Amino acid sequence: RDVTGVQTCALPILGVLAAAFPGTRRFAEAERTAVLSLADQCAQALHRAQLLTSETAARRAAERFHRILSALSGATRVGEVAQVIIGYAAELGAVAAVVMWRGLHEQLAVLADRGYLKAGARLTIDAAHPLAHAVRTGQAVWLGHRSAEAWQGEAFDPGLPLQVQVAVPLVAGADHTVAGNPRHCHLDRQAI
Repeated sequence: RDVTGVQTCALPILGVLAAAFPGTRRFAEAERTAVLSLADQCAQALHRAQLLTSETAARRAAERFHRILSALSGATRVGEVAQVIIGYAAELGAVAAVVMWRGLHEQLAVLADRGYLKAGARLTIDAAHPLAHAVRTGQAVWLGHRSAEAWQGEAFDPGLPLQVQVAVPLVAGADHTVAGNPRHCHLDRQAI
């Protein structure tokens, strides 16, 4: 097709391969065959590259998971475990993280913190906050942004000093996934 005096050829692959030639040109059968063959080879090469990229990402994720399991297995004190978790959150790209557990008087006590809390911040288990909600219900909370609408009627206080994107309860003896599906926790289990 002639587009503003330039002959073009577009061949669909995983994306598109396009070639532009000056002037008017009629593609001979041999040229068409060569370009189609090139497109086939390019598509195969791109597909192999995608598979390799996916395999490499999966291998790196497995290695990272093995490192965290190894570090957790080696941690013998509560504070060490919390620091391992904070380090893993940083590896995942989190800019801030906190590990809290149920303390005395229904307070969430800070075990480890990395840029998450303001000095002296306190949180009770009955607070209208994602961290408290996760502990009360035993269910993970996933927020794309901080908004009252995300709570659909919960009394979420946007003035609280804690910024939350993900709040996952630490439940003794629980496995959050079974064959990729969330497991519903019994509320009588102690969320820590």
